[in-house]
Amino acid sequence: MFLHRDPTQYFYAMVAIFLVLPVHEWAHAYTAYLLGDHTARFQGRMTLDPTKHLTLMGSICAIFFGFGWAKPVPINPYNFTQIKNRKLGFAICALAGPMSNFLMGLIFTIIYKLFILINAPYLLVKFTVFLVQINISLMVFNFLPVPPLDGSRIWSMFLKDETYNKLLMNEQTITLVIFFLLFTGLLDIPLSFLTRLVIKFLDLLTWFI
Repeated sequence: MFLHRDPTQYFYAMVAIFLVLPVHEWAHAYTAYLLGDHTARFQGRMTLDPTKHLTLMGSICAIFFGFGWAKPVPINPYNFTQIKNRKLGFAICALAGPMSNFLMGLIFTIIYKLFILINAPYLLVKFTVFLVQINISLMVFNFLPVPPLDGSRIWSMFLKDETYNKLLMNEQTITLVIFFLLFTGLLDIPLSFLTRLVIKFLDLLTWFI
């Protein structure tokens, strides 16, 4: 989920999707690999190469409409060898994506504060702030507990299999509803509130700078 504030951020978004989305997808693939599933690795998805992850339509939407997506990373929980609970393993793989965004948000918060200390050029500082916003926005959005978002896999740990399967059966309908809410801006207020809350938390974590 990307939040544009002014025209320069269209350019920022174009650059950022090559930095942010690949890391998010790589985190899914690498975590699955650590758990014993090499599916993503064999399909060339355990990489930071943007061309292996980005889609044309997802990238265009990210740049011009404020939200975007990448190709889903293939994960087969039946290949897990390092964890017995497949449902838990699948949830851990899903969690890896948003957590990678949180860590990048933390790193760029530190960089932003260092830039302020050394009086770095304004555009560089502004771009760093945008990278923090993009990462945290993507993290918050992906925690929504509905398919096809990562949150549905994470929160599935607390759902009965029957309930989760019903959600999966209605994935296409849910996706259309999410698109509608995004285009109409109905999700902007709650997502923006949560994003600002996490960014304040990052500020507290980096109090030493």
